[in-house]
Amino acid sequence: MSKSFVKPFIGYITIRLLAHATEDEDRVLEAARNLFPSARAGEVRFKRVKLRGHHGNPIVVFEAKVRKTELIEGMIQRLSSNLRPEDKEMLARKVDLHIDGSNLYLRLDKQAALRGELRLENVDPIRICIHFKRRWASRIPEACKSLGIIP
Repeated sequence: MSKSFVKPFIGYITIRLLAHATEDEDRVLEAARNLFPSARAGEVRFKRVKLRGHHGNPIVVFEAKVRKTELIEGMIQRLSSNLRPEDKEMLARKVDLHIDGSNLYLRLDKQAALRGELRLENVDPIRICIHFKRRWASRIPEACKSLGIIP
């Protein structure tokens, strides 16, 4: 078995996204599962919480905490190979705005993810928090370069 390339850097990843009343919950989950290689996507378990929006509209929150090294590796590989070059460049320029403590926060386009594309987006996104190990807290940009998330 080969040594993990993410284990020195990442402890776990959390994923959070919303399904609005007008959206098909299965399709919303499909968008989130597209962040992983298809052979492993079914292993990611999402908690489902029903809420009411500001105007009383139903909203479902899906959240997953990914700890399995193989799933983390698969997601990081998908990010590094499928995130648009212009998004990687923008993230590299503004990486400090995406870091809080030992966490890197990313927001991906939910609709694009449904089509299998990965791109940064702030409106109705898939929210990703990559929890780096504490010893990497001050060197997250360096870790992101090593992982191929930024150039």
